[in-house]
Amino acid sequence: MILFLWVASCIVCVLLGHYLGDRKIKKKVRSILSKKTERQVASDYRADLLNKWLVAEKKNINILSIFNNIETENIGIYGYGIAGKQLVNDMKDAQIKITCIIDRNAHNLGCDYPIYTLDDELPELDMIIVTSVNLNEVKNHIKQENCKIILLRDILELAIEREQRSGGK
Repeated sequence: MILFLWVASCIVCVLLGHYLGDRKIKKKVRSILSKKTERQVASDYRADLLNKWLVAEKKNINILSIFNNIETENIGIYGYGIAGKQLVNDMKDAQIKITCIIDRNAHNLGCDYPIYTLDDELPELDMIIVTSVNLNEVKNHIKQENCKIILLRDILELAIEREQRSGGK
């Protein structure tokens, strides 16, 4: 209902702007309509992430193979939603050590690892894998100098590119 009212008010503004010939109103309305909401950006990110993960699965690409050449002992996972839980399970199966989970809803989650929010004092980490779209939020809160922060989507892209370069189909 709120979305309908918002769209209706935008249409009224466009019509008024057109009727009155006010270019400033038209420009402002176009600007408002062209911006994606935070929810739309997150939804697009999740769809892209899922697509890349499915491509990797279909091509039998081991997305965690990139950890074979990286010396990391303390890995944190940011985001314990669907993608975060799947990543944790895959990392467990591959015997890759996870130090902690970081999530906004840390106090409402249950899992086998210590859970923190970004506002908590985090253990020393070598890397944080961000499973959500909130990369900048994580970067702004992490004060550890040697901690690499990477999107899960980027790990998937790297694994797929590596496979393609090595001649995989």
